[in-house]
Amino acid sequence: MVTAGVFMIARCSPLFEYPPNALIVITFVGAMTSFFAATTGILQNDLKRVIAYSTCSQLGSVIHAMSDEQDMRQMGGLASLLPFTYAMMFIGNLSLIGFPFCTGFYSKDVILELAYTKYTISGNFAFWLGSVSVFFTSYHSFRLLFLTFLAPTNSFKQDILQCHDAPILMAIPLIFLAFGSIFAGYLAKV
Repeated sequence: MVTAGVFMIARCSPLFEYPPNALIVITFVGAMTSFFAATTGILQNDLKRVIAYSTCSQLGSVIHAMSDEQDMRQMGGLASLLPFTYAMMFIGNLSLIGFPFCTGFYSKDVILELAYTKYTISGNFAFWLGSVSVFFTSYHSFRLLFLTFLAPTNSFKQDILQCHDAPILMAIPLIFLAFGSIFAGYLAKV
């Protein structure tokens, strides 16, 4: 879905560029969609649904390790059992919430900054709704980390005994994603 959306925007960019009202409509719809996704993620307990609203690729490793369990309330205490996955998820979450000097910081900061400096109703709307969305995204991202990795375990004993960290075929892409989450924004900024 994410790739299809980027492809559509690239292909339709002339349609968005020339009519002046098109960008205003896109700004309002984009800000409301961001807010909707962030607030929806707060209320979900299914790991896939929380992550799907913010796109974070480490969820496959967690679900795989927990014998296809997706309910965060049925997890907990996985930081000591899945240290690699926990570290990768933590790095991904830092980037997702826009933590300074991570890739997400540079992209979110620029978008919010440009919206604020437009001095238009749509710019102010996008800035304030985007800022609130970042707050909610931060909340549901760290809620996911806490319930999955740090809270007392609420899993079946059999799932805990079978729990294992990411196999090498899952670990390699996670390492590349973590590296990109940390350095790609800075390298692109320079």
